[in-house]
Order: sequence, then C-alpha cells, then structure tokens
Amino acid sequence: MTCSQIYDRYSIVLNVFKSQANTKEAKLQIALAEIPYIRNNLRVLEKSGQSRQKGWLHTTGGSGQTWIEIRKQLLRDRESKLTKLLDKIESNRELLRVNRAKKQFPVIAVIGYTNCGKTSLIKALTNDQRLVPRNQLFATLDVTVHTGRLASSLRVLYTDTIGFISEIPTALIHSFKATLSEICFADVIVHVLDVSHPNHQLHDQTVSQTLDQINVPEKLKNSIIEVSNKIDLVEDQETLQNSNRLLVSATQRIGLDQLMDAIEKQIIINTGRLEKTLRVANGGLEYQWLYKESAIRESNVDPNDENYLILQIYITIEAFAKFKHSFRDSFRELS
Repeated sequence: MTCSQIYDRYSIVLNVFKSQANTKEAKLQIALAEIPYIRNNLRVLEKSGQSRQKGWLHTTGGSGQTWIEIRKQLLRDRESKLTKLLDKIESNRELLRVNRAKKQFPVIAVIGYTNCGKTSLIKALTNDQRLVPRNQLFATLDVTVHTGRLASSLRVLYTDTIGFISEIPTALIHSFKATLSEICFADVIVHVLDVSHPNHQLHDQTVSQTLDQINVPEKLKNSIIEVSNKIDLVEDQETLQNSNRLLVSATQRIGLDQLMDAIEKQIIINTGRLEKTLRVANGGLEYQWLYKESAIRESNVDPNDENYLILQIYITIEAFAKFKHSFRDSFRELS
C-alpha cells in the first residue's frame, strides 16, 4: 500500500505562488496567505482524536499552554510581523502613486484571468523588449509599471497585475490586497480575455466577481475596455463577429491601433482632460512648452500665416492654467 499526499485547492494555489514568487513583496504576501491555511489545519487537528492521543492538548513547559496553543500564538506573532512589513511596502507604493499623480501620467491597469496574455499585450503596446511573457499560470505576482505613448503622444503608464483565478479563497485575496489595490487607483482598466480558451466565459465571470471583492469604484468598472485576446488562435472566426469586445492578438499585433484609440478616448473622459485648439508661434516657446506638458493630437501650419501653427491638444486643467499664466498674450484659443 502506497501513501499519497492529498492537496486541496488552497494548498495547490499556494505552492504555485511560491514557485513564481521572486520579489520580497510577493514572498511576504504568500507567507501571509499561508497563515489562515495553517491556522485552519490546527483547528481541525485540535478537534480530532489524534491530538489527544499524541498529547497535543496537554500543557507544556512553564507557560501552562498546550502545544497547539503555542503554535497558535506563534502564528499570531508571525501574522502581525508580516502585516507590518507589508504595510511599510504599501506606504512606499502610496508615495509612488503621489509622485505619479504629480506628474499627471494616466495609469492603465491591465487585468485578466491568469495566463490570458496581459504581459504580451503590454509589450506590444509599449514595445518594451525587456518584457518576457511566459506561458504559465501566475507568471506575474507583482504589479509592474511600463511607460508607453499613445497616438497623440500622450505618455501613459501600463500596470501589469496579478492574474485572477476562479474560486480563489478569500484569505488569498486579502493577502494580496496591496497588490490588487493598484487596480482601484488606475484611471482606466483594460480587461484582457483569452477568447481562445474553452472556459473563457467562466474566466470573464471570475474577473467581474473579483473586481467586486476588491471594491473597484463603480465609475471605473463602468468604463472598462473589454479586449478579446489571442483571436489568431480561434478556429471559428465567425464566433467573434458578434462580440462587443475589441478583437486583438498581442503576439500578431492585430487590433492594437483600435485598442490604443479606445484607451485614449477613455482616458480623456475619466481624467477630465481638456481638448483644446490653439494658435501658437511656429517653433516658439509656447510650442515647446505644450510639447512637454500636453498631448498634441494634430499640428498644422496656419493657412493664413505660415509663422503660426494650429494645434489640437489634450491637456489637464492644471497644466492649461499654467500655460495661460505663462503665455497669456502670445497665443490664441480657437476652441
């Protein structure tokens, strides 16, 4: 007779997470997620007859505590220590958010079920060759940030987030709340769905349920850009035609222009940016300032005077106020 070890869903997910954890934050979050699992096993052990047979309920040492009580106390101490360490990391993350907000870079959170192609999509959108997508579950356990530019030259930040999974234990979600909270602070969410997967409809439901669990603001949820990825792997292309989702293949670079246009439009709406048409001197200080501080959608020479340009721009309210203060008499606002 052979003995086989039995794993439940929680322990399997934990083991997969452990094998993929590379950063300090990921390892801390997994260690914290493991504590409720160990605590539950102690609870089961405490109620079993085996604990009495082996004397685990008898007092030990000078403390008057049982073996199980000592283990519970050790877990509480470890949980407290891990929570403090993660709170410190979250404080640093909050500082980074404040700095990004000061620079007014729009943030796009790219989310989806595990192994749906989020990293591949970000690589395609940013042309960041340092990104190495991996065809495996939970290849991303940390939030990573990548710079990109849209067609209007608007500089944006894409955040690559941890993949979701169905029936994930609540304790796991709680342990990764600092990482998942980055989604709530984004300006736009792009939900990537691997439409070639046979269970993609279930994956879609799982993502929606997880967003509810981490309390994503309604405004953000209602403006999610839905993307069907890996369309090149779908045999029956007709099944895709009735979809309201953007059809994309990150690896084949299909549909990227339409996606970037959709991202740009949603950023303008969600961030309250202004759309302005200005007449400025060709090559003057005004143009140089706007090139750095705004997104120039279109630039044309003034047909009535080639010394001037007609610019169509996206600009934040704060930046436009600074521009008007600095150049109040040297430009004309056309719309």
